[in-house]
Amino acid sequence: YYVYYDNVKPTGVVKNGSGATLTTQYTSGAFSYTASDSGSGVSYLQYIPAGSSSWTSYTSGTQIAASATNGAYQFRAVDKAGNISTEYKVYYDAGVPTGTLYGGTTSKSSGSYTNASYVKYTASDSYSGIANIYVRMPNSSYYTAYSSGTQLATQGTYYFYCVDKSGNTSSTVSITLDTSKPTGTLYGGTSVISSGGSTNASYIRFVPSDNIGLSTTYVKKPGASSYVVYTSGTQFTAEGTYSFYSTDLAGNSSSTYTIILDRQIPTAQLYVDGKPIDNNSY
Repeated sequence: YYVYYDNVKPTGVVKNGSGATLTTQYTSGAFSYTASDSGSGVSYLQYIPAGSSSWTSYTSGTQIAASATNGAYQFRAVDKAGNISTEYKVYYDAGVPTGTLYGGTTSKSSGSYTNASYVKYTASDSYSGIANIYVRMPNSSYYTAYSSGTQLATQGTYYFYCVDKSGNTSSTVSITLDTSKPTGTLYGGTSVISSGGSTNASYIRFVPSDNIGLSTTYVKKPGASSYVVYTSGTQFTAEGTYSFYSTDLAGNSSSTYTIILDRQIPTAQLYVDGKPIDNNSY
């Protein structure tokens, strides 16, 4: 009679679909488990698939396909002497992480504008979890690491994306921060006129501007009680008082600019000793 004494646990390894050993516990592709034992030899393998709580039989090297259920998979091996290997857990995650943009405390869609005091980005992932988040700051050509929820107040366009622990990358989203009011320039003919000023030019016009992006410009014409949409640079020739203002894409409104177009020749009266006389009189 003889007995084989073995008190050494078997060891296992998880490999990707190409047969290379996984260097992390996270994957977004197909994977499999194999085990070895230097003593009595491997007796059987078991695993707990994602969504289950019970050990079930597993055949060495069987690939769990990339279309498998997202979640945690646990593996173990038992040798012929009854030693149980250290349990190996791998997280399969084929889902793309997501992120939410905020202008202040209000969530915003990608490509939107905000005039809040700051912007921020928060990332989430349902399975393996977020590994890294990146931001491209205004006027920058490269991405840098970003901490979820950090408030950023520099004006301009921001780009964000995140990567989960399984290597899945989210879509890139953008938001533009603009807290500055639009400005504008009044013209009487080709001459610049200050707001509140008058001109006897043949026409007046208004040219708005904004560092980020204009939305709509409005004008209130002489005798009107309300504003209507105005196209930048459009000339007006009717005499009277005009008022203009603009809004930008972030919702900021400019100051109101007014100008008076007046081509009427003023009248005058000559007086001598308090009595009116005609022009060219003696």
